[in-house]
This record gives sequence, structure tokens and C-alpha cells, in this order.
Amino acid sequence: MAQVSSVVKFARAFEAVASSHPNYSVWLDGQSLEAGPYPTAALWFDFAGEKIVGESPTPPKEPEIALDTVVGRFTGDVWLTLFGQTRRYPSKKALLFGALKAIEETRPGTLLKLEAHKPRTKRVVARKPERLYEDQALVKKFSAELMPGWYVATNNSTQEVQSYIRKAAELAGLKWGSEIDLRFS
Repeated sequence: MAQVSSVVKFARAFEAVASSHPNYSVWLDGQSLEAGPYPTAALWFDFAGEKIVGESPTPPKEPEIALDTVVGRFTGDVWLTLFGQTRRYPSKKALLFGALKAIEETRPGTLLKLEAHKPRTKRVVARKPERLYEDQALVKKFSAELMPGWYVATNNSTQEVQSYIRKAAELAGLKWGSEIDLRFS
């Protein structure tokens, strides 16, 4: 039986793959259209949903974060969906860490761009913790290492967390709602 997709939806789905993974190959494996570093498929085109299904055919993994240092207050489950892969986080703080790491892994250089973004008296990421807050008294209590060489401001409201993730997605060139999205319980 033939698998059919709108050419517009097909092109939009692969446009994101082309910009984030320009060296990927695309091939047909039986009834499955696959993409990745050939012969290892990292992405599949879901003809029924007319979208890219992503990074693996297995269920999404829990965040790979040392949650004992990142969790913060348990604020209810929050979910990040990036290129069709959804991950659950137990707090908005853990979501911020997970989202920034995932975006940087997908689009290297995003943190560098985000470091220049400072809406008022703090920036969300910096290469030195002292650059996070204008009020240096907040640095020790409200900053944490995101990854080697990068620090995150941790004193953030729900609105700030959403805003920072949206800004990171924008700077990374991700399309909100299709390539990246958030859901709060």
C-alpha cells in the first residue's frame, strides 16, 4: 500500500532536518523513509502524521540531568518536545536546564547568542557566574553550572523560564509549536 504525504508538509518537515543536520543522508528502507548518518537512522518520516519522528524509535528517555542538583522545588510535571521527542521534567528549573542543554546540542552556538540577551537585571546564561546578575549578592545563591564553561541563573519565575526557552529557540532558528514546544501540568 502506498504511503502518501502532502509535498508542502514533507518539505517543511525536512527543512528543519536540513538546517540542523546538513550532513544527514535520506534513504528508503522498505516502507520507511529514514534520515541520519547512513546507515544509522536517527529520524523517520511519519506519513500518517506528516511529520518527522525523532531521534529514536524507542520511547523518550528521562532527562539525563543530575536532578539532585537541578530539581529545585517540585512544581509539577512539565514537558519539552524537541523535534518530536518529548521529555518530562519534575520542575521548571529542571526544564530550563534540560531545554538549554538540548537546544545547544541541537544547534551549537545558541548559548553564546543567548548570553548577549539581558532583558533587565540578569541574563539566563553566562560563561562566568558573575555575569548572570547585576546584584553580585545573588550569584552564589542563585546560579548553577549548566555544563562545563556555562552557568545558569536559577532564580526564575515560570514566565521567565518560558521566555528564556522561547528566546533560546528563536536564536537557534527553531519553529515554536512544530520543532519545539512546552507543556505544563
